[in-house]
Amino acid sequence: MPFGIVASIDAVSIAILAETLMSKGGVADLHEASFYTIVTAEIFVCIAIVGVVFAWRSDALSNPEHGTIADALETGGYREEYFWERMHVLFCNSCVALLACCAWVFLLCASPFIAEGLCQEAGCAEILPQRMISIANIAATLGRFLALKVSHAPGAPMLVLESLSLLALGLLIVLPCVWHWVPEMPFSEALVTGLPIAGGITLWSNSLLMRNDHSSQAACGHSIYAPCPVTTEITWLSLQVGSISGTLLAAAL
Repeated sequence: MPFGIVASIDAVSIAILAETLMSKGGVADLHEASFYTIVTAEIFVCIAIVGVVFAWRSDALSNPEHGTIADALETGGYREEYFWERMHVLFCNSCVALLACCAWVFLLCASPFIAEGLCQEAGCAEILPQRMISIANIAATLGRFLALKVSHAPGAPMLVLESLSLLALGLLIVLPCVWHWVPEMPFSEALVTGLPIAGGITLWSNSLLMRNDHSSQAACGHSIYAPCPVTTEITWLSLQVGSISGTLLAAAL
C-alpha cells in the first residue's frame, strides 16, 4: 500500500475520533473530545520529529552522491546547492500536505456544527454528521485512487496555490453553515446540501494529497511505490500537523 494512503488513514482516524467519542457517550462535549483528538495526534507528531532528527545525520538514509544533509551543508558547493533546491521543493510539498489535510480534517470535525446550522429538526442534527463522515470516507478512497495513476508529477508551486484555494473555498462553504447564515431546512434538503459539501471537499483534498505525493517523490528521483524515506517522513509530519491544525480550527468554532 502506498505510504500516502497509510498516512491518510492515520489522519482520518484522528479526525473522526472526536465524533466517535461523542457518539459513544465517552466525553461530555465537543471541546473535551477535541482535546483527546489533539493529544492522540501529537503522539504521532512527536514520533515523526524524532525520525526527522535521526534522518539529519543518518548514513542509512543518506544520498549516495550527496551524503547526509549535514554533510552537504558542511561541504558546500554543488552539494549545498542541491540541498537548498531539495528544501525548496520539499517545503512546497510540506505546505500542500499541511493545508490539504487541514481542510479535510476541519470539514470532518466541523460536521456536527454544519448539521446544527443546516437542520431544522433535532433528529436531523444527530444523523447528518454520520452521513457526512460516511460519504467523506468513500470520497477519500475515490480521490486517492483517481490520482494514483497520474501520468506526470505536477509542479510543487502550482500545488501550493491549489491547496490554498482548497482551504479558502472550504472555509467559505463551511463557515456560513456553521454561523447560521444559511437558512435552516428539513432533513432531506439538509442531506442534499451537506453530503456534496463533505464529498466534494474530501475528494478534492485527497486527490491533491496523492498528487502531492507523486510530486514530492519525483523531485528526489523516487516514486510512491519506492518512496524516499526522508521525504516520506517529512511529508507525514506535515500531514499530522495539518490534522492538528484542522482539529484546532474546528474546536474554535
